[in-house]
Amino acid sequence: MLEGYYNGGSTMHPVLNNAGISSNPNHTDSLIVELRDAMSPETILTTASTIVNSTGLATVTFPPSFNGGTYYIVVRHRNSVATWSKNPVTLGPVTNYDFIH
Repeated sequence: MLEGYYNGGSTMHPVLNNAGISSNPNHTDSLIVELRDAMSPETILTTASTIVNSTGLATVTFPPSFNGGTYYIVVRHRNSVATWSKNPVTLGPVTNYDFIH
């Protein structure tokens, strides 16, 4: 959940929708997701932009060449401190990561 947008009950305000920026009633805000080298975390290997929805879920697509590699996942938001995965994560064709656990 993004600081300042939390609405209680495990949801966030749909800020992008409320501002008329998105017609999707679940769009909260944009994020940048970075993949960082597991052996040299200061090295950003790729980034992708995405939209987080009001339940805190976001879908990010990285080039297939990153499948099978192990990376730190870093989420950046314009109003929050960057959040890192605790450990490097091995990516597959579909990888789910929960920052809560």
